[in-house]
Amino acid sequence: MFLMLFPSRPPAPVKLRRASFQTFSLGGVLVGVAVILLYLSAPVVLWQRSLTATSLSAKTTTPTVEVAGAELGFEELVWLARSAEFRSDEWIAQNPAQETRVGEKLPFEMSCRLGHRYYKVRRTLEKFVEAHPGHEGAMVELERFTRVMTEKIAAVLEWETLRNEAPASPNAWHSLAAYYNNQGLLSRAFQCYEKAVSLPQESAAVVEDLAVTQFMFRSDAAAFYSLSADAMVERSLATYRRAMALEPRNLSLARHFAECFFVLRPLRATEGLRAWENVLSLAGSEVETHEALVNCARYAVVVGRLGQARLFLARLTRPEFAEHKDRIERSLLLKRQHLVEAMPSR
Repeated sequence: MFLMLFPSRPPAPVKLRRASFQTFSLGGVLVGVAVILLYLSAPVVLWQRSLTATSLSAKTTTPTVEVAGAELGFEELVWLARSAEFRSDEWIAQNPAQETRVGEKLPFEMSCRLGHRYYKVRRTLEKFVEAHPGHEGAMVELERFTRVMTEKIAAVLEWETLRNEAPASPNAWHSLAAYYNNQGLLSRAFQCYEKAVSLPQESAAVVEDLAVTQFMFRSDAAAFYSLSADAMVERSLATYRRAMALEPRNLSLARHFAECFFVLRPLRATEGLRAWENVLSLAGSEVETHEALVNCARYAVVVGRLGQARLFLARLTRPEFAEHKDRIERSLLLKRQHLVEAMPSR
């Protein structure tokens, strides 16, 4: 039994397979890379944590103001002001379509709505400035918003006042069109101009302003009226003639119409000279006559009517117009020389 429990020969030792050099090297490399990455990532993690802490601290120190239980920053206030301006423009733009309901509405409903919106946003900006008096951007935005909105309200208030005093008069729509024109909102200006000239009490001043706007901003007008560039030119000149038919003795209006032909290309020699001769016929004083003669001679030179230009120049006798006369005579000689050079040689 003893022999059975303890045999005479010990059992053969178990041979363990020696780890190959390649296996040991790969494991060591993996462990080493992991250690190096962990070592290198530590400062990155710490840097990211510091950035996060900095941004959180910055957020907590960003200037804000409480509005209706919410904290608004400066950028959000700027957006609030811009949206109020945009919404106000939408109200004004929609109002002409509601003119059939004038009798059912309050006399100054639109200006009251604009004033209410203006007061709410302005008070919010003022609270922000009071809470952060050193914030220059907020002070600039408050000043800008105040200026823009007061101009809008003043224009609408004038329109409402004139409309309520004389609903059939074009003056109300003319004032609103002039405001839009000054603001560069040409499509809305054209809408108000057309409303003004469609009323029974026609005004030469209103029609002339429409003509001037149509001619000066021909591309925008062509887009509004869905016309080609050439067709828009003809429409603007027709609008000028409509105004001149209302006041045929208006010298300033006739002059504005004639000045268009200096700009138009191709030149319209006959029509342009007729327009300037009409200005000459409307001149009431000797000075006005000489001013018209200067422009008649200038345009005659431009279109190559040199004989007519000499006739106009011969009538310039006042000393104060001598410089103009000399300049036009030099232009006439140059024009004649160019015409001679352009003639085919025989």
